[in-house]
Amino acid sequence: ITFEDVTGTVVSTGSSRLVTGAMIALDTVEEVNMADDAIGSDQLKTLVTLLIKNSGGSTLKTIYGAGA
Repeated sequence: ITFEDVTGTVVSTGSSRLVTGAMIALDTVEEVNMADDAIGSDQLKTLVTLLIKNSGGSTLKTIYGAGA
């Protein structure tokens, strides 16, 4: 491997979990790049909350989804 006179981070084959968010350009991560259950309500820009309630008004289930 030949490196020019530059500064940066090299991630080689066989490395895992070494890529940080700063290394990824904005709006480039696709759904296939996300692990199951890796995106939660804290990661959403806006949030919609759906409450499923019984006839007595008690919440049975809370569902979070992407807002706008």
